[in-house]
Amino acid sequence: IVSLFCLFLSGWSFAASVSVQGIRFWQSPERTRMVIDLSGPVKEKVFTLSHPDRVVIDLPNTRFGMRMDAIKSNSDLIERVRKSENKQAGGLRLVVDLKRPATPKAFQLKPYLQYGHRLVIDLLDSTMRPKKPVEPKAGDVIIAVDPGHGGEDPGAIGVSGHKEKDITLAVAKALVEALNKKPGVNAFLTRTGDYYIGLRKRTEIAQQRRAHLFVSIHADAFKNKHVRGSSIWTLSTKGSNSELGRWLESRENVDLLGVADDLDLAQFDEQVAKVLVSLSLEYALGSSIEMANRILPHIGKLTPLHSRHPRQAAFVVLKQPGIPSVLVETGFISNPHDERNLTSRSYQRRYAQALANGVMDYLRAHPPEGTRMALEHRSRRIKHVVKRGDTLSGIARRYGVSVRKLKQANQIRSSVVRVGQTLVIPPSS
Repeated sequence: IVSLFCLFLSGWSFAASVSVQGIRFWQSPERTRMVIDLSGPVKEKVFTLSHPDRVVIDLPNTRFGMRMDAIKSNSDLIERVRKSENKQAGGLRLVVDLKRPATPKAFQLKPYLQYGHRLVIDLLDSTMRPKKPVEPKAGDVIIAVDPGHGGEDPGAIGVSGHKEKDITLAVAKALVEALNKKPGVNAFLTRTGDYYIGLRKRTEIAQQRRAHLFVSIHADAFKNKHVRGSSIWTLSTKGSNSELGRWLESRENVDLLGVADDLDLAQFDEQVAKVLVSLSLEYALGSSIEMANRILPHIGKLTPLHSRHPRQAAFVVLKQPGIPSVLVETGFISNPHDERNLTSRSYQRRYAQALANGVMDYLRAHPPEGTRMALEHRSRRIKHVVKRGDTLSGIARRYGVSVRKLKQANQIRSSVVRVGQTLVIPPSS
């Protein structure tokens, strides 16, 4: 009777333990990420063994609550996953057989949105070498195009189940293709496949590649399913300026997989660093708004605009000193009409072309220093015919020149301009 009672208690304890509910793998150019979905938190123990190479994951008081054949790996590092009981500590032991040695790095994530408890294990493959990016030609304008979300982070889910991460990658690829057809432009993707990159890592990639511009592509959702249309967001250092902005800001700034790699300014004196970042952000803020204003009319010809003016929010990916950056909301996949459009290959290409046209408009007016576009810009005379509503200061802002230089170039003393008057635009500084 005693033995039967003990057996009953043992079985009850095991039934009440944490369960493994899913295992997924994501491969990026730098690592293979293993995500284990759990019904509760665990105190994991992760270590490696060799001959053959394998990673061992001990999960105390845990049972395997899924089918082994449900585990799918698209990683060229993983041979297979096995399970057994951990006889010494009790609970579950998972063994990941590897094709070559790798170093594991494990951390846990608390429940968030549709996710429960997760154990994340990054497998760093010492033999994995990221593809060397195509070197831009001297004088090219370099543009970083950032497809939002990816891998374990699907982003918003549409009314028909489409994932934001797939839409953003498709539009971003089409945008890079359209931009690279333009002479003097070298555009690249921050992620080229279905894998996750931390928010700060995205900006780091742009800075490492010395990008002149940064365009982040999104297709979000809102609690009101009637909300639709495109909008463009630039950085607000004071947070969002609308309810919708606050909603999106809270969603987009969540780094679902806990990556943090802040900008390092340790080589500067504290006061110098503050001034450098402040000046650089101030420049990027003004240029970002100008770029957004150039893009909006082009996408407005293709789809309704949620706002005809740039919106502002404190998105992490836009906080890039020195790099004009915009976040493009291509539409809301919580709206059936927008979702249908954004999952159409034809529409994705047309939308990307409209974005590319807007970016090129901005570059023609404000070519980055040191590029061939800047040299060509200086060598040609740009003329502006004054329209109703134009002011001298507004024309100067549009072309990135001072009112003083604009007056000097046209030998005028008054700040009053006439409709139909032709002004010569001097080179922007």
